[in-house]
Amino acid sequence: MNVQPGGKVRVDAQAFGAKFQSKREVYRFLTHDCGAYLPAYQTCTIYHMKDLASGKKTRIKETAVKHMTVPHF
Repeated sequence: MNVQPGGKVRVDAQAFGAKFQSKREVYRFLTHDCGAYLPAYQTCTIYHMKDLASGKKTRIKETAVKHMTVPHF
């Protein structure tokens, strides 16, 4: 692991795979520890979570998401 300025830590794939061994563990890490907004666990694929963890896709913070209620007429 390499520590970068700004508190960021660079983790290689082997260290990440050793710590998180299931889809549920990676989902919990991304949602609770990183604060990322993800769809429901059943609809989220491991490939999507892999891209989020590696930085290929942009993470949206859960605090930046607003849920709206739209009335049906």
